[in-house]
Amino acid sequence: QPEFDRTPAPGTMCWVTGQGTNPNSPGENDVDNGKTSLTSPLLDLSGMSEPRIGYWRWFYSTGAEDDWLAVLISSNGGTTWVAVDTTRGVANHWEERTLRVADYVTPSAQVRVRFVAAHLTPAGTVEAGVDDLILYDAAIPNVSVPGRAAPVSALRPTSPRPNPARGAVRFALELPRAGDARVEVLDLSG
Repeated sequence: QPEFDRTPAPGTMCWVTGQGTNPNSPGENDVDNGKTSLTSPLLDLSGMSEPRIGYWRWFYSTGAEDDWLAVLISSNGGTTWVAVDTTRGVANHWEERTLRVADYVTPSAQVRVRFVAAHLTPAGTVEAGVDDLILYDAAIPNVSVPGRAAPVSALRPTSPRPNPARGAVRFALELPRAGDARVEVLDLSG
């Protein structure tokens, strides 16, 4: 299985096949002689114009034809399913996928997504992972032409003087308007 989840730090979790404890033993997380599935909760897409579902997948297989990771979608709570994508072979890295829901089913308040990893023989290895499932409306919003930008008002330190320096350094803090300010100067250790 992947060494790390796909989410940038501080993310630390993803869905993976198996519950192995030894990363040097691929057989602990292998799908053997069958299938394992991950099914989403109900997703309400009824208020979206262009609903999309995005996700990241990771799949590893020794390459047999009976090894695969399938993605299915349902618009009736899981009563019936439509195939969206099937991965075979080695994809030993995180890959991003996006599906336009209306290409497969009619968007509704009862949409579910299912991921199925299959390894139908005892030989070889099949492992899979899913991360960062997201639901969004891809409809393009109306865009207006912005007016003239307001002047920026912010705290700004001036350049230190002298620079470079070995001893004391002076700088000024420019304020957007007159008032009191408390300033703390810290080194890298806080």
